[in-house]
Amino acid sequence: MSDTFQLPVLHQGTELLFDTRMEAWRYGRRFYVTVGDATILFEEDEEKNIRAILPEGETGKTPNRYLIESISHSVEELCRD
Repeated sequence: MSDTFQLPVLHQGTELLFDTRMEAWRYGRRFYVTVGDATILFEEDEEKNIRAILPEGETGKTPNRYLIESISHSVEELCRD
């Protein structure tokens, strides 16, 4: 099962929206967030922390780490609900 939506992210004082696809995965959820030309996978690890993974074969430009951290924070908030 998957669901698509716009993920609001607060980054450097500005709210940004990113196309996101959420999928049920094992005992949790995975979030595929499109940032520019790249799609980044965010998922919970065994300790319920969010990790970002650049899927194998991804050819888009990787966003800066601070933007990835901001997106991770937004995904973490979704996982708490």
